[in-house]
Amino acid sequence: MKEAEKVPYSFPILPIDDLVVCLAEMGISISGEEIMKPDPARIRPIYELFVENFLNITRDEMHQPKFAAMDIMEHPDLHDESIGELEFFKALRKIFRGAGIDNFQTKDIHRPDGARLRRIFSGIVNFAKFRDERIQRYTELNSIMEQTIERRQQIEMETQEKQNELRLLRQQREREEPAIKQLESEISLFEAELKQIGAQQGACNATIQKLKSNLGSIMEKTQNCKMMIASIKAENLKLSALVVHDPEKVKKMLEDMAHNLEAERVAIQETEKRSKELQARYQGLCKIEKNIQKCLGLMDECDAGMDRLRKTAKSNKDVKTKNTEREQALKEITTTSIHITKNIQATNDKMSRAAQLHHSKQQQLEEDLHDARLKKQVIENEQAILNTKLDQNALALQAMQQQIDQ
Repeated sequence: MKEAEKVPYSFPILPIDDLVVCLAEMGISISGEEIMKPDPARIRPIYELFVENFLNITRDEMHQPKFAAMDIMEHPDLHDESIGELEFFKALRKIFRGAGIDNFQTKDIHRPDGARLRRIFSGIVNFAKFRDERIQRYTELNSIMEQTIERRQQIEMETQEKQNELRLLRQQREREEPAIKQLESEISLFEAELKQIGAQQGACNATIQKLKSNLGSIMEKTQNCKMMIASIKAENLKLSALVVHDPEKVKKMLEDMAHNLEAERVAIQETEKRSKELQARYQGLCKIEKNIQKCLGLMDECDAGMDRLRKTAKSNKDVKTKNTEREQALKEITTTSIHITKNIQATNDKMSRAAQLHHSKQQQLEEDLHDARLKKQVIENEQAILNTKLDQNALALQAMQQQIDQ
């Protein structure tokens, strides 16, 4: 697009106070009166500062003579200042066009107008803010670009290294290709063998599983057999304690018991005989006791008679003598009666104790004889049961041994 076809853009015309503040932020100290009533000598250094800040061209560089151009001119001395002035104007025009000011003229340098200068400064302030934003963004993008370039260079280096490694690996693969093919063929053979071994292993695993199952059953049966053997051994020990190992000893013991029983019977018979004798003596004593009772009755009668005699014949000596004799006889009879009564009582006690002892011994002997007969029967029954269990245990042990052997 041609320069005349460029679309101009607008920018705000700032108030004088805001403009002064913004120029101060840019490092340019100027008052509002100086803007509205500009002095060319005051404004030119500001323009030079614009060129230096925006284009990085100092005043000395702008006024540096162009020796190549001066060689062409007929009178270069006449153009010493004009060349620098022309460069200065071109630099300002470039800046102001970028800021949207297309009608900048030389009179804005030599004869500045307050309204135009306000517009120019407003455009420059707007351009400076825009430039600062773009410079910040440019700086960020430039940093990103530098990092990207650095990363790209690093990636290119890494890529080159990887390519070199890949080339070396390819060369190594080409050298190892025959060995790889040989290994692949060996692997195929190994895989076939492995499949065959896997099938054999599957069959072996099935067999092992079956054997484990059988082993578990056998172990369980063995454990049961061990428990049964232990139980049988315990029962055998228990039954062995009840086994009669010497039947002759039992017979002898029974004979001794029978002999003792016979002796007890003889003792009982003697006790009965003695009891009969004591009974006869007891009967005699009973008769004596009756006689004594009669004597006591007579004594009572004598006492009564003596009482009567004492009352009626106290002076009769013969009666006294008789009474004395009778009293003496009565005392003797009384003493004899007491002695006989004591003997009868002792005899009765002995007979009672003998009868009780006889009864208890007879009852004990009968119980012992009955218990001995029961024990003999129980022992004979237990002996038969034990023999039967021993036979059954022997058969069970033989059967279990056969199962274990199988």
